[in-house]
Amino acid sequence: NPSLHRRVCSLGQDLMYTSTDVRCPKHVVLAVNLHHMFRSSSLLQILNRFGHCLPHSQVLEIETAFAQQHVTEQQDRCFLPGAVVPGKPFFFVWDNNDINEETLSGRGTTHCTNGIVVQPALDHDIVMAAEANQSVRLATYQPPKRHRSVNVAPLVLPEFVPGAKANPQPIAAPDLDISNGALHYLPCLTDFVWMLARTCLQGKVLVTNEHSESETTEDPCVPAWTAFNSLTCSEREPKQSTIGFCPVIDASPTDMATVYALLVQSMEMARRGGMDYTLIVLDQAIYAKAMDIVLQRPREFSTVILRMGGFHIACTLLAIIGKRFRDAGLHDLLVESDVAGSSAAALSLDGRPYNRAIRFHKVVAEALERLRWKAFLEWHAPSADGSVEDAMLELKMFPSHDNLTRLLQSEHVQSLHRLFEEFCDEQGQISKLFNFWSSYLDLVSLLLQFTRSCRSGNWKLQLSCIKRILPWCFAYDRQNYARFMSLYWMQMSELPTKHPDAAEFLEKGGFVVQRSGRPFAKVSADMAIEQSINRSSKSRGGIIGCSRKPSAVLRWVITSHDRAKISELCLAHCGLDEASQETTSLHTECQSTRIRQDLTDVQHVQDTIQTWVNPFDSSAECGLVNIASGVACTDDVCSDLLKAQEIGTAKMEEFIQKRLVEQEADFHAPLPKLKLKLFVPKAKQIQSRHSHVPQLRADRALFARMAVIAQVRKLDMREVLSYPLGPVPWCLSTQDGTPVKTQKAPLMKLLGEVQVNYPLTGSSPSTSALMLDAMALLQSITQKQVPETFSELAEHVFALVARNFTNYSRIDFVADNYPDVSIKNVERGRRSCQRGVLRVTISSGSQKSPTQWSKFLSVGSNKAQLISFFATEWSKAKFAERLGGKKLFITVGDSCIELLSSTTGDNVVRIVHSELTSSHEEADTRLLLHSQHAAQNGFTSVTVKSPDTDVAMLACYFSHSINAVLYFWTGTKSRARILDITKMGINITEPVCEALVGMHAFTGCDSTSAFSGRGKKTAFQLISRQDDVGVKARQAMQDLGQSFRMLSDESLQCIESFTCKMYGKFDATSI
Repeated sequence: NPSLHRRVCSLGQDLMYTSTDVRCPKHVVLAVNLHHMFRSSSLLQILNRFGHCLPHSQVLEIETAFAQQHVTEQQDRCFLPGAVVPGKPFFFVWDNNDINEETLSGRGTTHCTNGIVVQPALDHDIVMAAEANQSVRLATYQPPKRHRSVNVAPLVLPEFVPGAKANPQPIAAPDLDISNGALHYLPCLTDFVWMLARTCLQGKVLVTNEHSESETTEDPCVPAWTAFNSLTCSEREPKQSTIGFCPVIDASPTDMATVYALLVQSMEMARRGGMDYTLIVLDQAIYAKAMDIVLQRPREFSTVILRMGGFHIACTLLAIIGKRFRDAGLHDLLVESDVAGSSAAALSLDGRPYNRAIRFHKVVAEALERLRWKAFLEWHAPSADGSVEDAMLELKMFPSHDNLTRLLQSEHVQSLHRLFEEFCDEQGQISKLFNFWSSYLDLVSLLLQFTRSCRSGNWKLQLSCIKRILPWCFAYDRQNYARFMSLYWMQMSELPTKHPDAAEFLEKGGFVVQRSGRPFAKVSADMAIEQSINRSSKSRGGIIGCSRKPSAVLRWVITSHDRAKISELCLAHCGLDEASQETTSLHTECQSTRIRQDLTDVQHVQDTIQTWVNPFDSSAECGLVNIASGVACTDDVCSDLLKAQEIGTAKMEEFIQKRLVEQEADFHAPLPKLKLKLFVPKAKQIQSRHSHVPQLRADRALFARMAVIAQVRKLDMREVLSYPLGPVPWCLSTQDGTPVKTQKAPLMKLLGEVQVNYPLTGSSPSTSALMLDAMALLQSITQKQVPETFSELAEHVFALVARNFTNYSRIDFVADNYPDVSIKNVERGRRSCQRGVLRVTISSGSQKSPTQWSKFLSVGSNKAQLISFFATEWSKAKFAERLGGKKLFITVGDSCIELLSSTTGDNVVRIVHSELTSSHEEADTRLLLHSQHAAQNGFTSVTVKSPDTDVAMLACYFSHSINAVLYFWTGTKSRARILDITKMGINITEPVCEALVGMHAFTGCDSTSAFSGRGKKTAFQLISRQDDVGVKARQAMQDLGQSFRMLSDESLQCIESFTCKMYGKFDATSI
């Protein structure tokens, strides 16, 4: 029993330490690891008092001993870690490690370079011909007792003087065909088989391996992609790679001298380990600097082979996929299907964090693949040959490695796969939307094939995947990767002729790291260094709060790899390392709970797409549109999106041919960006604290052009300068061409608010009516308050409406109307640009409600569907009792429906009121129409509830014509108040009320521009004056909007004079 053995050993070491004060392994590694992780002397002191670890002072002595040992070895830093066996091939991985400790100024933080040596355990070990010359590392220095500090001299890097950048040697013209070849056929066919098994084998879950008996449970189907490949992998018990930590280089790899030092150090370590070549793995940034050095000094580094890390290449591909499909509906799809939160979705589409981003794309790709498979079944009716049926029968077999191989060799499966590819090609030529989202599936498939090449150690597949990734790097302006990954791919392609031993090592899997005992679990080398020394060398808080002394920080840095190794030993002693935790070779995705969660997310994504625009629906006739909003892209955007790979391939071939093969151009010359157009919303408006700067620049540019023209032509500059110089009048427009906005809320205070108590004094519920602004009520619902389904949403909104039945016997739920052609389209488009849009088709009450509530409400068709759904849902019998004899009016489009309970109280009666039929677009005016209808039907008190100042203006305008006491309910929570509009109208007099609407529209509302520097106050003061100026101002504003015919010259002159008076020019009558 490992657990019992571990506890007995722990107790035995505690007894020895307590009785003899001997430093046992447990007390050393536990103390050093805890100090490394938490930097807490108090924690060590508590555990030491119980006899579980060394005191803090002795931990400092151990770290000082490590540091002093490095001081004595700085003359020779090229020793191999003890775990590495000389004479067997290995490779190096280097990466930057940013400590970013806390400093007072934020400057002077620590940036070092970590390195590891990886020795893969290959099935057939390659013995190097060179004789190993390994120097043995000896701890030659014994520090004095209680010696806790050491003066560590900073590392002196070898001097490197960079010269002019050199071009690589001419490379033979490679095969640039990126089509699916023999290398990709089998992986693609395997993924095809997995997709069919995942879709068709419902009711069985695979929970077995070769060391246990088969077992099936009534759970969902086979596991996700990674676990499926792990279970069907031929390599059941892989050997783990050996990882050794190199001495830390206390310098940032952004410095060329640091990169030169790691090249020299790696080359010497490889020589001592008996290697004929030096294989070094770097990320793209360090790879570019290292390649510059190698190209400048080819003789010195003739044995160095540089490799680019696969983990960073995969992250780049993730970023490319996110850039291409983010605004085509992918971000909204992740959020609305409840697979990811908004922030997590945005980060994942940028390629981080890696594991989460990979999972999101696998979930979405599986859902889309299921929809495409459904379309294929509609396209391919079962024929006489029965290919579909036979393939399904083949897939019913248990998907072990042997059965998977049998399936891959099945003629039925291969025929079905060819037929499916034929369908995809045919539909892609017919439908642009089908073609576009098929490219998403192709890119995710490419990502999975690249992942397969790493996890299975297939070197040729990885090179082929890199060749297929390159065009996308060129297409979407990943300039650094496009340049250096092209060189990397070509150098690796010719490796068998220049370094055959290295090529043989890589082809046998010597480019990945096996850190666990699971099959199909190898990782890229640059990911291995992130998971090993980079993670182990950083404590939870780094060295924040440890010390600000430069010598202490330097000591912490140069001993980080020693502490990281001790940390791994501590985890191994506790049974918490990866090897000890793996009691089974099953992948975590094989767990039934994980399978259910994955399938639930896939189903949610699939259901969400079906409520939007299904890109694989052959019956939908649409061009290239955003599947979430339904907005079509322009022709130039469509062309760039559909031809991106073709354009990128042409640029890749041109770059390779001219800069690497023929060398007609400099390899380091700038690469022009293609700037292909994407599915992006309209450009956001420029927000500037100094908004006059763009205006001044526009005026200056125009004035400069006129000054030049005036030298040739006879221009009266006095007359010219009497007009605005900008492209638009600055008094009515902002610098980006949008109308000037003004604050409408202060106008309420100018009207002299007459506030009343609630409930309304003297009002009887039986004669009181409430007019609700439906859209304002829906906008007040927060995202957290939105229920799970649309049926629950209808009940929630009904509860918000019905809670007012205590004080009102009639409630009108009045909504806007949304015609295709509207004067409000500009304003709605501006709001949609800020929030984004989400177009949903409501098919049933059980359908999931939108996760992005504000985006949903930014689309008029969504709100129209929602109101219609409410009217249908509230007409059901279950709402009859909740109506309780009260009347509920709801507007649906142009019509109005009254809902009331039947005489028996077990049903809801619908009555259509033709007198309330209205084509008014805004609910603002319909609210007053319904108020007048209530007053005409015996209601003595009518309350209009809305937060909109426009409604208050209309209420004041109609206060003298509605035969009821009119109230206006506005504000929210503690700021809610009810105003007596009838008394307000009496106070400001009827002539002023009749001029309010015209004045309000003239001085700025949603569809008209305000006057720069002038708000509502000045205009209201003008129409409220009791002299001739006020009479003329009121007359001018009363004439506005009375008819659709053009105003008379006299009215226009009055309005022009009114405008002059707004700016204080009472004597002027013309602008």
